[in-house]
Amino acid sequence: MVARSHTTGVALTLTSAAGFGATGVLAKAAYGLGAAAPAVLGGRFALAALALWALVALRRPTMPPASLAIGAVALGAILYGGEATLYFAALERIDVSLVALIVAVYPVLVVAAAIAIGREQPSRARTLTLVAALAGTALVLGGAQIGAVSTLGLLLAALSAVGYAAYVLVADRFAGRMDGTLLAALVITGATVGALAYGAAGEGLRFTIDARAWLAIGALAALCTVMPIATFLIALPRVGPGTASILSTFEPVVAVALAAILLGETLGATQAAGAALVVGSIVALQLRAPGRVAVDEPAAAAAAAPTARTPAQQPA
Repeated sequence: MVARSHTTGVALTLTSAAGFGATGVLAKAAYGLGAAAPAVLGGRFALAALALWALVALRRPTMPPASLAIGAVALGAILYGGEATLYFAALERIDVSLVALIVAVYPVLVVAAAIAIGREQPSRARTLTLVAALAGTALVLGGAQIGAVSTLGLLLAALSAVGYAAYVLVADRFAGRMDGTLLAALVITGATVGALAYGAAGEGLRFTIDARAWLAIGALAALCTVMPIATFLIALPRVGPGTASILSTFEPVVAVALAAILLGETLGATQAAGAALVVGSIVALQLRAPGRVAVDEPAAAAAAAPTARTPAQQPA
Protein backbone atom coordinates (compact mmCIF):
# COMPACT_ATOMS: atom_id res chain seq x y z
CA MET A 1 0.00 0.00 0.00
CA VAL A 2 2.84 2.39 0.87
CA ALA A 3 4.65 1.55 -2.37
CA ARG A 4 1.49 2.13 -4.37
CA SER A 5 0.90 5.47 -2.64
CA HIS A 6 4.47 6.55 -3.42
CA THR A 7 4.13 5.49 -7.06
CA THR A 8 0.90 7.47 -7.31
CA GLY A 9 2.66 10.46 -5.79
CA VAL A 10 5.48 10.23 -8.33
CA ALA A 11 2.99 10.05 -11.20
CA LEU A 12 1.05 13.04 -9.86
CA THR A 13 4.21 15.11 -9.40
CA LEU A 14 5.33 14.37 -12.95
CA THR A 15 1.83 15.27 -14.17
CA SER A 16 2.12 18.58 -12.31
CA ALA A 17 5.52 19.29 -13.87
CA ALA A 18 4.21 18.39 -17.34
CA GLY A 19 1.27 20.78 -16.90
CA PHE A 20 3.52 23.64 -15.92
CA GLY A 21 5.92 22.71 -18.70
CA ALA A 22 3.17 23.13 -21.31
CA THR A 23 2.65 26.79 -20.36
CA GLY A 24 4.97 28.26 -22.98
CA VAL A 25 3.56 26.27 -25.90
CA LEU A 26 -0.05 27.16 -25.04
CA ALA A 27 0.87 30.82 -24.56
CA LYS A 28 2.50 30.83 -28.00
CA ALA A 29 -0.66 29.25 -29.43
CA ALA A 30 -2.77 32.06 -27.94
CA TYR A 31 -0.35 34.66 -29.31
CA GLY A 32 -0.58 33.07 -32.74
CA LEU A 33 -4.36 33.42 -32.62
CA GLY A 34 -4.13 37.17 -32.05
CA ALA A 35 -4.13 37.46 -28.26
CA ALA A 36 -1.58 39.72 -26.55
CA ALA A 37 0.32 38.74 -23.41
CA PRO A 38 -1.69 40.91 -20.96
CA ALA A 39 -5.00 39.37 -22.05
CA VAL A 40 -3.57 35.85 -22.05
CA LEU A 41 -2.09 36.18 -18.58
CA GLY A 42 -5.00 38.10 -17.07
CA GLY A 43 -7.53 35.65 -18.52
CA ARG A 44 -5.51 32.65 -17.38
CA PHE A 45 -5.23 33.85 -13.80
CA ALA A 46 -8.86 35.02 -13.57
CA LEU A 47 -10.20 31.65 -14.72
CA ALA A 48 -7.76 29.76 -12.49
CA ALA A 49 -8.71 31.88 -9.48
CA LEU A 50 -12.40 31.04 -9.98
CA ALA A 51 -11.60 27.33 -10.10
CA LEU A 52 -9.36 27.51 -7.03
CA TRP A 53 -11.99 29.37 -5.01
CA ALA A 54 -14.46 26.63 -5.98
CA LEU A 55 -12.01 24.10 -4.52
CA VAL A 56 -11.67 26.23 -1.39
CA ALA A 57 -15.47 26.27 -1.04
CA LEU A 58 -15.52 22.47 -1.23
CA ARG A 59 -12.68 22.03 1.27
CA ARG A 60 -13.83 24.74 3.70
CA PRO A 61 -10.41 25.30 5.28
CA THR A 62 -9.85 27.42 8.36
CA MET A 63 -9.53 31.04 7.34
CA PRO A 64 -6.29 32.81 8.33
CA PRO A 65 -6.11 36.23 10.00
CA ALA A 66 -7.07 39.05 7.65
CA SER A 67 -3.55 40.47 7.68
CA LEU A 68 -2.10 37.15 6.50
CA ALA A 69 -4.70 36.80 3.75
CA ILE A 70 -4.07 40.35 2.55
CA GLY A 71 -0.34 39.65 2.57
CA ALA A 72 -0.84 36.57 0.37
CA VAL A 73 -2.90 38.58 -2.11
CA ALA A 74 -0.23 41.29 -2.18
CA LEU A 75 2.44 38.62 -2.70
CA GLY A 76 0.54 37.37 -5.73
CA ALA A 77 -0.12 40.83 -7.13
CA ILE A 78 3.39 42.21 -6.77
CA LEU A 79 5.82 39.32 -7.06
CA TYR A 80 3.98 36.42 -8.69
CA GLY A 81 1.96 38.63 -11.02
CA GLY A 82 5.06 40.68 -11.86
CA GLU A 83 7.22 37.62 -12.49
CA ALA A 84 4.54 36.03 -14.68
CA THR A 85 4.14 39.26 -16.66
CA LEU A 86 7.86 39.24 -17.41
CA TYR A 87 7.71 35.53 -18.32
CA PHE A 88 4.84 35.96 -20.78
CA ALA A 89 6.41 39.09 -22.27
CA ALA A 90 9.60 37.09 -22.86
CA LEU A 91 7.56 34.39 -24.63
CA GLU A 92 6.36 37.04 -27.09
CA ARG A 93 9.96 37.69 -28.12
CA ILE A 94 12.04 34.50 -27.86
CA ASP A 95 11.64 30.72 -28.09
CA VAL A 96 9.81 28.75 -25.41
CA SER A 97 12.85 26.54 -24.83
CA LEU A 98 15.11 29.53 -24.16
CA VAL A 99 12.66 31.08 -21.70
CA ALA A 100 12.12 27.77 -19.90
CA LEU A 101 15.82 27.06 -19.50
CA ILE A 102 16.68 30.58 -18.33
CA VAL A 103 13.88 30.66 -15.78
CA ALA A 104 14.73 27.10 -14.67
CA VAL A 105 17.80 28.49 -12.94
CA TYR A 106 15.64 30.17 -10.26
CA PRO A 107 16.36 27.50 -7.56
CA VAL A 108 20.03 28.43 -7.90
CA LEU A 109 19.17 32.08 -7.30
CA VAL A 110 17.04 31.13 -4.29
CA VAL A 111 19.89 29.20 -2.68
CA ALA A 112 22.42 31.93 -3.48
CA ALA A 113 20.14 34.58 -1.97
CA ALA A 114 19.39 32.40 1.07
CA ILE A 115 23.12 32.03 1.71
CA ALA A 116 23.71 35.75 1.18
CA ILE A 117 21.09 36.75 3.75
CA GLY A 118 22.11 34.09 6.23
CA ARG A 119 19.10 31.77 5.95
CA GLU A 120 21.28 28.90 4.72
CA GLN A 121 24.90 27.94 5.26
CA PRO A 122 27.31 27.78 2.31
CA SER A 123 29.16 24.58 1.47
CA ARG A 124 31.66 23.48 -1.14
CA ALA A 125 29.14 21.13 -2.77
CA ARG A 126 26.49 23.84 -3.03
CA THR A 127 28.99 26.35 -4.40
CA LEU A 128 30.07 23.90 -7.11
CA THR A 129 26.43 23.21 -7.96
CA LEU A 130 25.67 26.91 -8.27
CA VAL A 131 28.70 27.47 -10.51
CA ALA A 132 27.71 24.49 -12.70
CA ALA A 133 24.15 25.79 -13.10
CA LEU A 134 25.35 29.26 -14.06
CA ALA A 135 27.85 27.74 -16.49
CA GLY A 136 25.02 25.72 -18.05
CA THR A 137 22.93 28.87 -18.42
CA ALA A 138 25.89 30.60 -20.11
CA LEU A 139 26.14 27.70 -22.57
CA VAL A 140 22.42 27.89 -23.33
CA LEU A 141 22.68 31.61 -24.02
CA GLY A 142 26.01 31.37 -25.81
CA GLY A 143 24.67 28.70 -28.15
CA ALA A 144 21.63 30.80 -28.95
CA GLN A 145 23.53 33.23 -31.18
CA ILE A 146 22.21 36.13 -29.13
CA GLY A 147 22.54 38.56 -32.01
CA ALA A 148 19.82 36.61 -33.83
CA VAL A 149 17.32 36.73 -30.96
CA SER A 150 15.72 39.50 -28.97
CA THR A 151 18.05 40.88 -26.34
CA LEU A 152 14.99 42.32 -24.59
CA GLY A 153 13.41 38.87 -24.57
CA LEU A 154 16.48 37.38 -22.91
CA LEU A 155 16.51 40.20 -20.35
CA LEU A 156 12.81 39.69 -19.57
CA ALA A 157 13.36 35.95 -19.06
CA ALA A 158 16.31 36.62 -16.75
CA LEU A 159 14.30 39.16 -14.74
CA SER A 160 11.47 36.63 -14.51
CA ALA A 161 13.87 34.13 -12.93
CA VAL A 162 15.02 36.77 -10.43
CA GLY A 163 11.41 37.72 -9.70
CA TYR A 164 10.37 34.13 -9.12
CA ALA A 165 13.32 33.56 -6.80
CA ALA A 166 12.25 36.62 -4.80
CA TYR A 167 8.68 35.30 -4.71
CA VAL A 168 9.84 31.94 -3.33
CA LEU A 169 11.90 33.60 -0.60
CA VAL A 170 9.02 35.84 0.49
CA ALA A 171 6.37 33.12 0.14
CA ASP A 172 8.43 31.06 2.59
CA ARG A 173 6.97 33.29 5.33
CA PHE A 174 3.45 32.11 4.48
CA ALA A 175 4.26 28.40 4.40
CA GLY A 176 2.39 26.24 6.84
CA ARG A 177 0.34 29.15 8.15
CA MET A 178 -2.77 28.39 6.10
CA ASP A 179 -4.32 25.68 3.95
CA GLY A 180 -2.40 25.14 0.71
CA THR A 181 -5.37 25.42 -1.62
CA LEU A 182 -6.48 28.61 0.13
CA LEU A 183 -2.98 30.05 -0.17
CA ALA A 184 -2.93 29.20 -3.88
CA ALA A 185 -6.34 30.85 -4.36
CA LEU A 186 -5.22 34.03 -2.58
CA VAL A 187 -1.93 34.21 -4.50
CA ILE A 188 -3.59 33.60 -7.89
CA THR A 189 -6.29 36.17 -7.06
CA GLY A 190 -3.56 38.70 -6.36
CA ALA A 191 -1.74 37.64 -9.52
CA THR A 192 -4.91 38.31 -11.51
CA VAL A 193 -5.07 41.86 -10.17
CA GLY A 194 -1.35 42.37 -10.72
CA ALA A 195 -1.33 40.99 -14.26
CA LEU A 196 -4.29 43.13 -15.29
CA ALA A 197 -2.75 46.23 -13.71
CA TYR A 198 0.64 45.64 -15.35
CA GLY A 199 -1.09 44.99 -18.67
CA ALA A 200 -3.23 48.14 -18.46
CA ALA A 201 -0.15 50.21 -17.67
CA GLY A 202 1.83 48.68 -20.52
CA GLU A 203 0.42 47.34 -23.79
CA GLY A 204 -3.15 47.85 -22.69
CA LEU A 205 -5.89 45.23 -22.29
CA ARG A 206 -7.80 43.85 -25.26
CA PHE A 207 -10.14 40.92 -24.61
CA THR A 208 -12.05 40.99 -27.91
CA ILE A 209 -10.08 38.10 -29.35
CA ASP A 210 -10.74 34.96 -31.38
CA ALA A 211 -12.73 32.21 -29.64
CA ARG A 212 -9.88 29.80 -30.36
CA ALA A 213 -7.54 32.07 -28.43
CA TRP A 214 -9.94 31.86 -25.48
CA LEU A 215 -9.74 28.07 -25.73
CA ALA A 216 -5.95 28.32 -25.41
CA ILE A 217 -6.33 30.67 -22.44
CA GLY A 218 -8.81 28.28 -20.85
CA ALA A 219 -6.33 25.43 -21.36
CA LEU A 220 -3.64 27.54 -19.70
CA ALA A 221 -5.91 28.05 -16.69
CA ALA A 222 -7.05 24.43 -16.42
CA LEU A 223 -4.04 22.41 -17.58
CA CYS A 224 -1.15 24.73 -16.68
CA THR A 225 -2.44 26.27 -13.45
CA VAL A 226 -5.27 24.53 -11.57
CA MET A 227 -4.41 20.94 -12.50
CA PRO A 228 -0.67 21.23 -11.72
CA ILE A 229 -1.34 22.93 -8.39
CA ALA A 230 -3.94 20.34 -7.38
CA THR A 231 -1.88 17.32 -8.41
CA PHE A 232 1.22 18.68 -6.70
CA LEU A 233 -0.65 19.23 -3.45
CA ILE A 234 -2.09 15.70 -3.59
CA ALA A 235 1.34 14.24 -4.39
CA LEU A 236 3.33 16.09 -1.74
CA PRO A 237 2.31 14.01 1.32
CA ARG A 238 2.90 10.82 -0.69
CA VAL A 239 6.46 11.54 -1.83
CA GLY A 240 7.73 14.33 0.45
CA PRO A 241 9.19 17.71 -0.51
CA GLY A 242 12.64 16.40 -1.47
CA THR A 243 11.42 13.89 -4.05
CA ALA A 244 8.76 16.30 -5.27
CA SER A 245 11.39 18.98 -5.86
CA ILE A 246 13.62 16.62 -7.83
CA LEU A 247 10.74 15.34 -9.96
CA SER A 248 9.66 18.93 -10.64
CA THR A 249 12.86 19.47 -12.63
CA PHE A 250 10.96 17.52 -15.31
CA GLU A 251 9.19 20.80 -16.10
CA PRO A 252 11.84 22.45 -18.33
CA VAL A 253 12.42 19.10 -20.03
CA VAL A 254 8.73 18.99 -20.98
CA ALA A 255 8.83 22.62 -22.10
CA VAL A 256 11.79 22.04 -24.40
CA ALA A 257 10.36 18.77 -25.77
CA LEU A 258 6.93 20.28 -26.52
CA ALA A 259 8.54 23.30 -28.14
CA ALA A 260 10.57 21.00 -30.39
CA ILE A 261 7.59 18.79 -31.30
CA LEU A 262 4.88 21.43 -31.70
CA LEU A 263 6.78 24.59 -32.60
CA GLY A 264 9.80 23.19 -34.40
CA GLU A 265 12.25 24.79 -31.98
CA THR A 266 15.69 23.20 -31.77
CA LEU A 267 18.66 23.36 -29.44
CA GLY A 268 22.18 23.29 -30.79
CA ALA A 269 24.77 20.93 -29.32
CA THR A 270 26.15 23.67 -27.06
CA GLN A 271 22.67 24.59 -25.82
CA ALA A 272 21.76 20.94 -25.23
CA ALA A 273 24.90 20.50 -23.15
CA GLY A 274 24.06 23.65 -21.20
CA ALA A 275 20.47 22.47 -20.67
CA ALA A 276 21.70 19.13 -19.31
CA LEU A 277 24.07 20.98 -16.97
CA VAL A 278 21.29 23.25 -15.69
CA VAL A 279 18.83 20.42 -15.05
CA GLY A 280 21.53 18.20 -13.55
CA SER A 281 22.66 20.98 -11.24
CA ILE A 282 19.12 21.62 -10.05
CA VAL A 283 18.62 17.91 -9.34
CA ALA A 284 21.89 17.85 -7.39
CA LEU A 285 20.84 20.98 -5.52
CA GLN A 286 17.51 19.42 -4.54
CA LEU A 287 19.18 16.17 -3.50
CA ARG A 288 21.20 18.16 -0.98
CA ALA A 289 18.29 20.37 0.10
CA PRO A 290 16.94 20.08 3.64
CA GLY A 291 13.85 17.94 4.01
CA ARG A 292 11.55 20.64 5.37
CA VAL A 293 9.07 22.50 3.25
CA ALA A 294 9.11 26.21 3.62
CA VAL A 295 6.01 26.34 1.95
CA ASP A 296 8.30 25.43 -6.20
CA GLU A 297 4.90 25.39 -7.22
CA PRO A 298 3.82 26.14 -6.38
CA ALA A 299 0.72 25.98 -2.78
CA ALA A 300 0.96 24.91 0.75
CA ALA A 301 4.02 23.02 0.69
CA ALA A 302 4.34 24.12 -2.80
CA ALA A 303 4.01 27.74 -2.47
CA ALA A 304 7.20 28.83 -1.03
CA ALA A 305 10.13 26.68 -0.43
CA PRO A 306 13.43 26.40 -2.21
CA THR A 307 12.99 22.67 -1.60
CA ALA A 308 9.57 22.35 -3.18
CA ARG A 309 7.33 24.25 -5.56
CA THR A 310 5.38 27.30 -4.94
CA PRO A 311 1.64 27.77 -5.03
CA ALA A 312 1.16 29.13 -8.33
CA GLN A 313 4.12 27.07 -9.54
CA GLN A 314 5.81 27.27 -11.62
CA PRO A 315 7.50 30.21 -12.69
CA ALA A 316 4.65 31.89 -14.44
